[in-house]
Amino acid sequence: MARGTREKLSFAAAAAALAFGALELGLRLTVPLETLRFSWEQESALLGLDDQGALNVRPHHTQTYHDGPYAWTVRTATMGLREDADPSPEIPAGTTRLLALGDSWMFGWSADQGLTLPDQLERLLPARLGVERVEVINGGIFGSCAFDMLRRWRQVSAQLELDGVILGRPHNLTRQAAVAERRTRWYQDVRGAPFVDVRTYLALRRLLAPLTRPQYPAATGANADAATLADLTTLITDARAQGLDVWFVGFPTAMDEALNGRQGALRSFEGTLSPLGVPSAGHLLNERSCWGHEDLNHPSPAGYLALAEVTAELIAGAILADEPAARRMRAAPSCDTVNAPGPGKP
Repeated sequence: MARGTREKLSFAAAAAALAFGALELGLRLTVPLETLRFSWEQESALLGLDDQGALNVRPHHTQTYHDGPYAWTVRTATMGLREDADPSPEIPAGTTRLLALGDSWMFGWSADQGLTLPDQLERLLPARLGVERVEVINGGIFGSCAFDMLRRWRQVSAQLELDGVILGRPHNLTRQAAVAERRTRWYQDVRGAPFVDVRTYLALRRLLAPLTRPQYPAATGANADAATLADLTTLITDARAQGLDVWFVGFPTAMDEALNGRQGALRSFEGTLSPLGVPSAGHLLNERSCWGHEDLNHPSPAGYLALAEVTAELIAGAILADEPAARRMRAAPSCDTVNAPGPGKP
């Protein structure tokens, strides 16, 4: 190669390096790092991805949110469980221990720490079951699906002794469709593009992500439904093989569905639950006070308490498995009368 050509290439490389360095410096001075992270990469994010791209809740994390005038705080322990302290591996003496699995409803989105469905059950169940103490471990993961419930079950049951499992109706069919097809990453648009603190790279990654694949793959209704039932069947079969009791809790999807008189889905799960001997029940949440102030997709603490009252009856055996599904979706107790916060309540 001629000397002049080498000099031109060296000059071009130096100029490119200088331009890159100037761009990187400019981005570092003007663009905060957090604005270039995806939501699950942010240090303050409650929801995250593990090394295999699986959805999880960050452990040992505290964060406060607001639903209109109502402030609610989340605290998590080891494994991202929504607990104030780590559960012991063995069941404490005099305690009945249940594991609650589900999505944002079981996690308790829009409810303060101590007012979630599992928390309310801990207070209601001892008297209903005639035992000294009941521990209901909150293994919910918001944004999750039946596949995540199955993964969470295997994670927690391998580390903690249990007496039974409470399953919340899974929503999020989009998530289920994605994992049913690939069983890999939820956020397909950035697969293979990990976080590295180089601002130029992060800015390009952020710009190019929408041009690759959709962040949320479209749900394929029947396939997602079938995968949901298959994952629930596997979870229930695993739990039954360990000699554990299993219950299923049904509820509406959103406030408009509930207030318009549509039943929460129990019937669609009956074909899977009944042959496996899993009793089910739920609450219609058919009052405005059952729902968040601005969050119309999740219950208020009053709604979670009303749901807990029905679930406690279910676990105590007061709701018969052979009752029609429509009768097992209860309207009592009223969210207006239970002792927990909700819109329109003092």
